[in-house]
Amino acid sequence: MATGVPGKNPNNHYHSVRLEYKGKRSITAILNTPAKNFQEIHHHASRNRLYYGENFDVLLSLIADPTVCGKITLIYIDPPFSTQGAFLSRNQQKAYEDTMVGGQYIEFLRERLILLHRLLADCGSIYLHLDEKMVFEMKLIMDEIFGSTNYRNLIVRKKCNPKNYTRKAYGNIADFILFYTKTNNYVWNRPVEPLSNESSKEYQYTEPDTGRRYMKVPIHAPGIRNGATGGPWRGISPPPGKHWQYKPKTLDEMDARGEIFWSKNQNPRRKVYLDEHSGVGVQDIWMDFRDAYNQNIRITGYPTEKNPDLLHRIIDASSNPGDLVLDCFAGSGTTLAIANDMQRNWIGVDSSQEALKTILVRFENGLSPMGDYVKKQPDSSKNNKAQQTLFESLEAEYTNASRSSKIDHVPMRDFNMFVAAESDNEVHDTILAWQKRNTEYLLKYEHQRVMVSEPMNFADICYQLHTRDKLLAEIIDSIGLCTLTPRHSNFEFLADAIISQQLSKNAADTITRRFRKLFPSSRITPRSFLSLTSYEVLRSGLSRRKYDYLVDLAKVIESKRLLLSDLSGENDDIIRATLKNIRGIGDWTVDMFLLFGLARLDVLPIHDLALRRIISDVYGIDQNDINRIGQIAERWKPYRSVACWYLYKHGNMKAEQSAPRAKVGLWSDQIN
Repeated sequence: MATGVPGKNPNNHYHSVRLEYKGKRSITAILNTPAKNFQEIHHHASRNRLYYGENFDVLLSLIADPTVCGKITLIYIDPPFSTQGAFLSRNQQKAYEDTMVGGQYIEFLRERLILLHRLLADCGSIYLHLDEKMVFEMKLIMDEIFGSTNYRNLIVRKKCNPKNYTRKAYGNIADFILFYTKTNNYVWNRPVEPLSNESSKEYQYTEPDTGRRYMKVPIHAPGIRNGATGGPWRGISPPPGKHWQYKPKTLDEMDARGEIFWSKNQNPRRKVYLDEHSGVGVQDIWMDFRDAYNQNIRITGYPTEKNPDLLHRIIDASSNPGDLVLDCFAGSGTTLAIANDMQRNWIGVDSSQEALKTILVRFENGLSPMGDYVKKQPDSSKNNKAQQTLFESLEAEYTNASRSSKIDHVPMRDFNMFVAAESDNEVHDTILAWQKRNTEYLLKYEHQRVMVSEPMNFADICYQLHTRDKLLAEIIDSIGLCTLTPRHSNFEFLADAIISQQLSKNAADTITRRFRKLFPSSRITPRSFLSLTSYEVLRSGLSRRKYDYLVDLAKVIESKRLLLSDLSGENDDIIRATLKNIRGIGDWTVDMFLLFGLARLDVLPIHDLALRRIISDVYGIDQNDINRIGQIAERWKPYRSVACWYLYKHGNMKAEQSAPRAKVGLWSDQIN
């Protein structure tokens, strides 16, 4: 493959290309358009907002809002495609008309892109989704507004299965996404895909001592250098016209680690290990994000609804938890729902009444099957699967659940709602009906919601932690989603915690699994535990002291002197005092119960030595300086649990990187 070398001819001046057409307004005239008023009809402390009204007017009002203007990290828009048609929902309700063509269409979109450019943060990105009708005209407009140097990609998406075309042309199965950034310093979380089987075969060598597969690559690169990389190393000069990729000192270090392969004729090459390969960077042709194509897929029924996984990739690549995402052609609400799942804050705008109804139904009830699809009953074999051990819960991956529409939907209620002042009665009726259902829900569950953390959107929490603690912000960005959710805070959970006291994770998990094998039904209850003999239990590796603790706990629960279901409705102090009255339960066990059992938001497990070690490593302080740790944690209030969750994950990831082939625990040497 031929590779061009950039020229340096001073006579080659770049002349920008502009698209001119009748009705093209100046940027000044657009920005000076009087803004219209919007009425807030639903208030929440969240940064999330849903607007009903013309998006041009909404964007103008947002430019005047200092909490939004220049603060948006990601914009994705899927506007009309200039199809000259009308679109109906699956229940045959009019969704929107797409009748503008030519210069009228271009100016319609250009004016909104100018406002979006003003709203975008300097680290922000914008994705414009179009088809072949107007994508090339809009590429020129995007170059004009965002600058041709900030163009990143023209992404090609396979939108559907092959069609049996009869016209004289190739089948049209693709649409396009223009990807631009505001500056060269933008958020980018490089998306990768696993190596294919074919690519993995290139790692054809195996180290005898470690069993690790690797491939050999040159340690030189094209170009002559006059510095250290251009000189000899170990008496060997780089090939003519080339230089060493690394300085001699670095090559010595690599060789000492066994990362240099020496051939029989003493030709050095670098070992690249398969187990260190992070994956192949995603390219600009996306084949896996087709629109709904079979009856089992769950959708809203809104026309032109996009694949949720498409939005997941874009949001994951170009934003971080707590960032602000905007979609001013919200349609079915896919961008908003996925941003919410991924703990981003969001702003959605649409002027279609059908879109408003669709979004509110989606927020409340989730998605529905595309066809006549009957929800399958749970597999009984899955119901018998043993509950995870206490320390396995933090290692579980919930990414797939967040990437797809869940049947067990958690209603989205944490957003503010605004409508245009001139909105008609039908719009207000739609919103009032939603508010009535929302109020009924809150009245029914408010007492539980205040006391116990239900599955929730952590975007606001991540945003606040992000702004208060720069070191923690880096960890949040590197980890992504927080999956802290309540678990079964029952006898089994407390038994897990007691077994795990003062043990490494590996030791605790080993004993816990042996202990669970004593319960064929997979349900560990006080009654089933007390039916076992001490000999049976002690054979699992449990100490006599911990066995006695479990007996005391089981008897207290079985005699109804302790009702864990009632205890979950109390505040943290009452729970701590109640549980510590039971022999064998101290502050560490209570902390684990509050943090991982009930998912309380403001718990600091100061008695966990592993957490203190992680804090010591991140903040450079003495792990035994309890006062200093407490001072650092003050900035996390009232979300210390979330901060600790991220620190635990960070500690585990770092340990795995230092020993990738060893099983690493999150906690070790816990003290109670």
